[in-house]
Amino acid sequence: MVFLGGKNELYFVCRMSASSEAVPQTEERTRVSSFVNDRILDNVLFEQEVDDDDGDRPNGLFPDRLQFSQRSLTYESDILNAFRGILSHSPFVTFWGVTINPRGARLDPHTGFALGLLWRTEGWSRSVHLKAAVAEVPRARRLGFPTWSWTSVTGAVSHELAAGESSFEAYLAARTNFSRQNDAHVFFSLKLAGEWVPLDQVMQQQRASNMLPEESPLLLVEGDVIRVQLTKPENKKRNKVAPYRIYGCDDLDLRFWDNPDFGLNQNGGDRAPDNIAEDALILISWDDGCKATKRRVMLMLLRWVGDNVAERRGLLTRSRGEYDAEIARRIPKTRKIFTLR
Repeated sequence: MVFLGGKNELYFVCRMSASSEAVPQTEERTRVSSFVNDRILDNVLFEQEVDDDDGDRPNGLFPDRLQFSQRSLTYESDILNAFRGILSHSPFVTFWGVTINPRGARLDPHTGFALGLLWRTEGWSRSVHLKAAVAEVPRARRLGFPTWSWTSVTGAVSHELAAGESSFEAYLAARTNFSRQNDAHVFFSLKLAGEWVPLDQVMQQQRASNMLPEESPLLLVEGDVIRVQLTKPENKKRNKVAPYRIYGCDDLDLRFWDNPDFGLNQNGGDRAPDNIAEDALILISWDDGCKATKRRVMLMLLRWVGDNVAERRGLLTRSRGEYDAEIARRIPKTRKIFTLR
């Protein structure tokens, strides 16, 4: 049995029935219990009102996570355990709460996990009704969780909505009949029994569970890293967020998709000084939904905390951003193998 908090009331749910605290239910199986026990648990259960800039209303695991992440917890260490019920009913295989692939998807697991890592700390705009019901939670580093997982931060967490008919949109909708080549060629390995095991092998070994074993919060990453530089905005009134510029491609500006003043340490923000070089991992590089002359590139900003050891600092670019394909191909890259914690 489980208690589920809706926007206005609490539901008691078990395998045979569900009851509202306000309106008693006498039917043997209700709409709520059917959603919980027989199908994907999504925001239909909570009648959540969520809108993005284009007026789209998302469905599934991601808006459930958005709503859940805005709640204040008595014990911050409960963040992942409290969400496992929804994860177990979702179609996605997950690791430390981060989505990999929908079960049975044709998409390469490494690409699926890279898409799962595209969470950000600024949610969709919420209706006035929802704002009144959910208190604003200050964003801060949540200790005990890896920085690459959304569980490591407090406050609203979301995935940006994709535009049009694209593979990213299909991923967010948990469709399985799509496959797209990710030219970033990024690979992930998990530590099991003290050994690094490639993610795709772990997925093959764990077919019976929606959640991969969380023996270690560390990831071994092999991918292309580029050098970027934070620059001062040309007009501070119009550009609230300073852009990053890629070394060697001065005509490519990247916007910090997370709050640039938000640092991932327990002491609060530690925004990098202007004109200081930093590194970013290329998570996605493809022509998904673009014209032949355009390309989409999505990056994770890194903070090095040791020799070949990094933490996630935030995201650069957005999934809808399009760049000149030829310029994107000329971006200077360095192939690296490092630990992400």
